Amino acid sequence: MVKCSTIAILLFSLKVIHAQNTICFDIEANPNANSTAFSYFTKYVRVLDCFSVYAESSIPDAKVLHAAAVAAELLDNDEDGEVDDPVLKAELGANGALIPIFAYDGSPGMDYFFDHYMVMVPLLYYARRRLIRLIMAIGGPMPLWKRWST
Repeated sequence: MVKCSTIAILLFSLKVIHAQNTICFDIEANPNANSTAFSYFTKYVRVLDCFSVYAESSIPDAKVLHAAAVAAELLDNDEDGEVDDPVLKAELGANGALIPIFAYDGSPGMDYFFDHYMVMVPLLYYARRRLIRLIMAIGGPMPLWKRWST
């Protein structure tokens, strides 16, 4: 006979597994397509009103949504819809925090972005550990922190 506690653990485990697969974001058109640095990106997701995900057109929607979900999970661990650290939220919002997703290392979009966008360096100073975890979690096409260390 199976004990009730075993059944409760199994049901809870199924609920947790299911919750991790839920993505509540929509991919939108790039709102900054007229900006020189962002002109190669066609996909955009705004995460918790403080973080943006930009992607080139060849990036699958599932990868873009996964990046947004990982960012949301890092910023909102208790999943109440609010960033857990209000100081971090303010800093990310003030500095235009984002993660660009490129088609491949050295793509024209990547070169164009890094040639025309220089705001991310102060952001890395404040939130380096969280951003590195985010970049590694989504399997980004290049380790961004190495690009700034040279």
